[in-house]
Amino acid sequence: MPGKKVWHRLLMHYQLWQRAAEQAARSLVDQVDVAHHVTFGNIFLRTFVTELPLPYLIGPVGGGQVPPVADALRLFGRSGDVHGALEVMRSVLVGPLGRRPAMKHRLSPAAAVLCANTQTLRIARRYQPRSELMIDGGIDLLPPGSPKRPSGRPIVIWVGKLEARKDPLAALDVAEALRKSLPSARLLIAGDGWLRTCVEQEVRKRSLTDTVELPGRVPHDQMEELYGSASLFLFTSLRDTFGVQNLEALTHGLPIVFRDSAGVAVGDFVGSAGVGVRGGVGWPADAARVIGRILQDRAEWEARSNAALAVAKGFTWAAKADRAVELYSQAIHARTQPTRG
Repeated sequence: MPGKKVWHRLLMHYQLWQRAAEQAARSLVDQVDVAHHVTFGNIFLRTFVTELPLPYLIGPVGGGQVPPVADALRLFGRSGDVHGALEVMRSVLVGPLGRRPAMKHRLSPAAAVLCANTQTLRIARRYQPRSELMIDGGIDLLPPGSPKRPSGRPIVIWVGKLEARKDPLAALDVAEALRKSLPSARLLIAGDGWLRTCVEQEVRKRSLTDTVELPGRVPHDQMEELYGSASLFLFTSLRDTFGVQNLEALTHGLPIVFRDSAGVAVGDFVGSAGVGVRGGVGWPADAARVIGRILQDRAEWEARSNAALAVAKGFTWAAKADRAVELYSQAIHARTQPTRG
């Protein structure tokens, strides 16, 4: 439901689904060897597999990542969106939530907990040392052909839902700063959401209509063309498990410039394909300088583009499935070993 605030209804539906899933799974336990719950995305939510008499895995899961309190407060002040207030609450509450007895009950018996960022991994390893990193997305194949550094007017692409934690207004801050240092650059913001009207108003207010393009919600089959026309990917999220947009950008050989703060997990996976710019009040200007440098330095752009493709090759669904099968085998083997007394 584009533009509608349905997250609370979705969460309620998910929690009710847990009960139905547990009942259905209990009828299957004699036919299977291991359970694996690919979660809604939050390590703090209950999972039905903990109630089954089977070895189980959880994840890939996020939820442990939080933005700095100062950044969350600044975000809420700018957007006035309920999600901005939620980021403030997360910054305060995630620490205590990670120490609840229910977390130990859920995670300690797990054969493995797959975590989509290091912040969540730290929480999981308090209770299950076998926890490991695994990206929360995947690809089938890389797009055909090799990326080429676009000639002419460079395009910086931003993709995501127009909501507070994605911070699309920060992308406009970067565009303003970039207009001064690299006037030929253009920012393309692809996505829709409840901040769309606010973003449109800000573009007009800042006289960015010649610099920023807002195509709105783009059908999936047209995203290939947008990524293919871009020179660089900009990721402004204040908090994100990882962000499948980053994986899409990697598969197209796009260098990534992202906000480097506690709530963002891009740096856990992208290697030299990405450049993290320290968050804070001055980060848009710093990000604009980094973007300008990469776009104008052919050698650096090509090196980061090649690195992006190399990273993406490690995130195929086949590779993830192979690792999951290894973990299943280990879980089953551990269960069948006799206990030494």
